Amino acid sequence: MMDEIDFGRGEVFYKNFDIEPETPLEDQFLDEDMLLVKFNGGQYYLDAGWYLVDGGCFVIKAEGDHRGSVREERAYSLEELKIKLEETVRYIHSIMDEPDEYPYYKNHYPVSPHSENKADQWIGEIEVEWEGKQSEITWDLVQKVEQNWGVDLPQELKNIVFIVMVAARSRANSSMMGSP
Repeated sequence: MMDEIDFGRGEVFYKNFDIEPETPLEDQFLDEDMLLVKFNGGQYYLDAGWYLVDGGCFVIKAEGDHRGSVREERAYSLEELKIKLEETVRYIHSIMDEPDEYPYYKNHYPVSPHSENKADQWIGEIEVEWEGKQSEITWDLVQKVEQNWGVDLPQELKNIVFIVMVAARSRANSSMMGSP
């Protein structure tokens, strides 16, 4: 059944669908983590698994990084699961083709060797994400914050502020010149 589903522009990241079509679902060992398909480099994804709600059912979710969970469906049979998966793929493709209300930016930074955060050390990088619709940040504002608060902000935070300023200026310049 899973081989019949066209995920289009999606990339199957994880698949553990060992289902016997002739065996009743309640007699099989089914897991919450059965399928994960990434779309648009992981900006959106389809997540499907078996949950013990409503007497047991498949839950199919379409999620996005900055929109949160955007759709959830339930299926109670393999036939219904196939239909819901195909509908969810079409839905994800439709929102991928819509322009974002607010453009967002994402950068990855290596973790400082001095970081005490064990999760950061384990992952090996820090992801910083922000929306394009934001207030104007300047170095004067950063210095004013440091002065008013009586603290020196960490250099890593200042670097992020600098990147935001550069990205905002770059975006403004390209939109004035007609570039996408």
